[in-house]
This record gives sequence, structure tokens and C-alpha cells, in this order.
Amino acid sequence: MSSVLSDSILILLTVTFILLEVSSFPIKLRAILGDPKQAFPQFTNFIIDMKRFMVLKTMINLAAGILVGIWMYILGVQFPVLWGFLAFLYIIFQIWSIFICNSGQPFLHLFNWDRGQQFL
Repeated sequence: MSSVLSDSILILLTVTFILLEVSSFPIKLRAILGDPKQAFPQFTNFIIDMKRFMVLKTMINLAAGILVGIWMYILGVQFPVLWGFLAFLYIIFQIWSIFICNSGQPFLHLFNWDRGQQFL
């Protein structure tokens, strides 16, 4: 059980640091390419849309957690706040795990790797 908890915390910290680095990525990319005036409108729009999606999804999940907590209180279950918080975390971890698992696919397509070719 402690292994699952420590792995979850490690994954959460990793995702947090990745998301914190996203805002400085265009600056680093410009430094690598050597043209500091170059703009990346598609990347900037993608980042803005991704932030908007994550904030909206977090707010919806927070509302779901609050509703679960209220429902547990109405049913008379002990520790309704804990159940609401666990429901919120469960939904958040589901979304983050989907996001993490699918984030590697664009890189496979970028290098034109096909899953079938890996086994040949």
C-alpha cells in the first residue's frame, strides 16, 4: 500500500513540475533555435487551451467532490468531507493518468514510428 501511495505522490510531483515548465518552454525553444524574436502561435494557443481545459476540468471535479461529500452527509456516512475529497482525487488521478499516457503518442508520430514496426 505504501508503494502505491509513494508512486502516486511521485507521479503527481512529476506532472506538477512538467506543467510548471510548460510556460517557459517557448523561451528555451527560442534560445535553442537561435532566433529570440520567433513566435510560436500554434504552441502558445495549445498551451492556453491546455491550461483552460485543466482549470475547467479541475473545477468540474471539485464540484463533483463537493456533491459526493454532500450526498454522503445526507446519507449519514461517517467522514463525508473525506469521501468527497477522495472522490475528487480519484477523478483527478483518472484525468492525469490519461493525459500522461497519451502524451507520448505525439512524439511517436513526430518521428513517424508505427507500433507495428517496433516488432519487426
